Amino acid sequence: LQSYYDVSNYQFYSNLYQALLYSKVTLDDPYHIKAAYIYLWDGRYELAKDALKRLQQDNNIDEAKIRADICYYQGNYSCAAGLYEKLYYSGYEIDYAIKLINSYIYMGNSAKAQRLYNVLIRKNPSSEKLQKIGTKLDEIKEKYVQEKKEAYEKNPNDNTLKSYAITLDSLGRTKENLLVLHQHNAKMATQKSLLLEAKYLSWAGRSEEALKVLKSEKLTSDLEAKLML
Repeated sequence: LQSYYDVSNYQFYSNLYQALLYSKVTLDDPYHIKAAYIYLWDGRYELAKDALKRLQQDNNIDEAKIRADICYYQGNYSCAAGLYEKLYYSGYEIDYAIKLINSYIYMGNSAKAQRLYNVLIRKNPSSEKLQKIGTKLDEIKEKYVQEKKEAYEKNPNDNTLKSYAITLDSLGRTKENLLVLHQHNAKMATQKSLLLEAKYLSWAGRSEEALKVLKSEKLTSDLEAKLML
C-alpha cells in the first residue's frame, strides 16, 4: 500500500485497500487516512467517509481536514465552516482561512467573511488567493448596494431609505450616503428621514448642518429632535 501511495499510484492503492478490507486484514489508521484522501481527491465522498469510520484513534487532524473538505465540496457550508474554524484557529494556516471565508460567503454571511479577510490581508498583502477573495467580496458588496438602491428608487419611503443609508454607511461611503439623504429630504422629507440625515451628519462631524436639519419645521415638536439638539 505504502509503495503505491509513494509513487502516486492512487488507483492501485484504492484497489488493494478494498481487497484487503474484503479479506478482513487489519489496517492501521494511516492507511485509512490515505484511502480517505484518495477518495476525497477523486470526489468519492461516501467512500472517504467510510474510510474515516474505520479509524481507531479519535481527534486525528487529518480526519478533521478531510471531513471539512467533504462538507465543503458537498455544499454543506455550515458544517465546513465549523470545522475550518477549528483548523484555522488551531494553526492559522491560510488555506483553511480562505476556505473558511468562502464558506461564510456561500452561507450569505459576507460581513463575517469581510472581517476575517481584513485580518488576513494585512498579514499577507501579496497573497494572490486573498486578492481574488477581496475582489469577490467587493463584487458582493456592490451587488448588495445595488439591491438596496433599486429597492429605494422603486419605492422611496422611510424604511427603504434607512436600509439604503445603513448599507452605504457600513461600507464607508459617507459622502454618497449624505447626498442620498439630502436629496431625499429636499423632495419628500418626513420626521424620520430628517432625523436620519441629522444623525449621519452628526456622526460625520458636520454638526452645524445637523443642527440646521433638526431645526426644520417638521421636527418642531419631535422629542428625539429636541434631545439631539
